[in-house]
Amino acid sequence: MVLQSPAYATSGPAALSVTASGHALGDRALRSEETPSSRFVVTTTVANLNSDPTDDLQVAFRMGDGVAATVSPPDGWTVVSGNGTHLIVLSVDSELAGNASTGPCQCVFESTGPTGGRPVTVSIRATPGGAGVPGTAVASVAV
Repeated sequence: MVLQSPAYATSGPAALSVTASGHALGDRALRSEETPSSRFVVTTTVANLNSDPTDDLQVAFRMGDGVAATVSPPDGWTVVSGNGTHLIVLSVDSELAGNASTGPCQCVFESTGPTGGRPVTVSIRATPGGAGVPGTAVASVAV
C-alpha cells in the first residue's frame, strides 16, 4: 500500500511530494512465517513541485513499533542520524531544484530487531529545510 500527500502549487517556495513502495528482500522460496526476511527495500521519489529550490532536503524513515534498522543509502543520499534505530534521517544532496525530483532511489534496510513475522510499516517524511517547514510531505508503505 502506498499513500502520499498531494501538493498543488506550481510556483513559489519548495512544495514536496513523496511516493514510496517497498518489498522484502531475500530468497522467498526459503522464507516462512517462522523465518521472515530481515532485509527490505523502500523505493522513494521526492519531487519539488514548486519553482524555488529546497534548502537542506532531508528524508526521514520511521519504522513500525518495535523495529529498528540500519540503512544502505543510494548514491547521493547520506545518513544524517539514527542508523540502528527506529528513525533514520537521510539528506539528499544539498538542495532539490524547483520542478525536479530525486530518483526513484532504493534504500535497503536491515532489521536489527525481531519483527514477529509481521509486515514492517515505514513512514517517510520529506522536509525541504527542517521540521515544520511548509512543503513537508509524508507517505507510508508496509514491507
